[in-house]
Amino acid sequence: MITGFLVSALVVLVPLFFLTTTTDVFFINKQLLLVGATGILLILWVLERIFARKFIFRQTTFGLPVLAFFFASLASLLFASSNKIEALLNPLGVGSIITLTVLYFIVTHALSKKSISWTAPAFVLSGSLLSLFTVIHYTGALNPFISIEFIKNTAFSPTGSLLTTVLYLIV
Repeated sequence: MITGFLVSALVVLVPLFFLTTTTDVFFINKQLLLVGATGILLILWVLERIFARKFIFRQTTFGLPVLAFFFASLASLLFASSNKIEALLNPLGVGSIITLTVLYFIVTHALSKKSISWTAPAFVLSGSLLSLFTVIHYTGALNPFISIEFIKNTAFSPTGSLLTTVLYLIV
């Protein structure tokens, strides 16, 4: 129940989340949100499995390819990367792949069909809020309320660019 709510909240927050306190306004903050939420979900899932005293591994269609990609990325980190810390912390690097792999297995193993059914409305809500913000921001109606200069630019989007906003809304 709680894991379903957290996954739905993650679906809503990731496209809309950005902070102006770091050098990279979009990707680092989204990665930190994803890592933090996945860590919380992992702890909740492990506690649930401990209290239930059973561990069931569901065989899914994409489970083996996801694991293969995970181990290939891990091998690349261990054997080919000259700077392992940078490779782990890069927003599109192995750290993200590890986080997304853990999140994939949490979603496929910890959530019930009822909990997963909450994610579709969460995607609709997230897309609606993102498109509403983008249209209102593009018209300049928010400029009197914004104090940070680069956010006043009409090309600004919480996803990082207008192209990624359009691609998110299409999918």
